[in-house]
Amino acid sequence: MDSKAELEGRLAAAEADPTRLRTSIQLLKSHPSPGEVAPLGLEGVLLYQQDHLRDARETSLRAATVLKSQGDFFWSLAPARLGCAAFCDEGGQTKV
Repeated sequence: MDSKAELEGRLAAAEADPTRLRTSIQLLKSHPSPGEVAPLGLEGVLLYQQDHLRDARETSLRAATVLKSQGDFFWSLAPARLGCAAFCDEGGQTKV
């Protein structure tokens, strides 16, 4: 189940509000739950919004990897997509 801090972080990310997003990340990190990936995913969003593309890519792909290892393939798609977007914005090229 989503925590209030995670939902607040998702809203802050959607509204591109870095202050609220950072607060949500800090709150989630201060009260970690076992297997919790939300702070990592939200941190990737924050880094992407601040144009720290390499860090955003690495953080988002790490969140996707953790989710996949937990068997949450569907939920791993959003951070994986953000990691790919950061890669392309960095000037990376993919083979199709």
